[in-house]
Amino acid sequence: MAGEIQLRQTLARPYLPAAQTPQVAYVLIEIIPTAVTANVQMPVNVAFVLDRSGSMRGNKIRAMKQAVALALDKLSDDDTVSITIFNHETAVLVPTTSARDRRNIMRLVDGIRDEGGTKISRAMYSGLTELARAPQGRLTRMVLLTDGETDKDEADCLNLADQAGRNGVSVAAFGVGNEWNDKLLTGIAQRSNGEVEHLSRPEEIEDNFQAVVQQAQSAVFQNTSAVVRLVGGVQPRAAWQVVPLFKNLGYKPLADRAVVVPLEQLEKDARRVLLLELMVEPKPAGQY
Repeated sequence: MAGEIQLRQTLARPYLPAAQTPQVAYVLIEIIPTAVTANVQMPVNVAFVLDRSGSMRGNKIRAMKQAVALALDKLSDDDTVSITIFNHETAVLVPTTSARDRRNIMRLVDGIRDEGGTKISRAMYSGLTELARAPQGRLTRMVLLTDGETDKDEADCLNLADQAGRNGVSVAAFGVGNEWNDKLLTGIAQRSNGEVEHLSRPEEIEDNFQAVVQQAQSAVFQNTSAVVRLVGGVQPRAAWQVVPLFKNLGYKPLADRAVVVPLEQLEKDARRVLLLELMVEPKPAGQY
């Protein structure tokens, strides 16, 4: 399939002054999926890792169950799903299975009861293990929900987030209420190239779980990167994503005057905008 991506490049200045010293230049690169991708949909593999500790009782656990039900309705029969629940212990409630088995999945979810403390790392490990059981070629996501501090295993959680990032598993980390560890969940999200959200009200769980599924379903390319080839006398200094979210992307040398900028996934009907900072060596007046 050809013509899936349109590229537009815009220099901050159409001309650079002739100078005796190096100078900085900026270029904006827009990456736009075309109409060719409109009907493309990759199968999704999602692992829900859900806190069922005693502090989740009441509205939180009711909203969590409803959120899982709504997210399941968004999944297609070709998608796969698993559910791991945790307090101070971890249990795989639903091993990796087809999302078409919604009725039996929800029967198990409805039976979740709140009790005990909170230990996240073992649950993350189980979630990653279940994701690995699905057929290859799927877009993988972990949805992590907690309302509390984990029990002295923060380093293990971050190491697992690193592992997830290396394996292309983005973790959507949701903290509900006011007692969860913001620094930890932010670290998990960043290290896995995922996202973190503070949910002040249990009712927000529903919309956010559905949003993760919908975003995954809209992806048309995963593990993507941009190769930037530069002329002599121009060196890269930095690479940022400015749309949809601002973040420092970094880059890796590929060859002489070529670098690779990681993009992760690209979504249909959603443009990606990059900003590159370049250093231009001194040049006399002329056209290059």
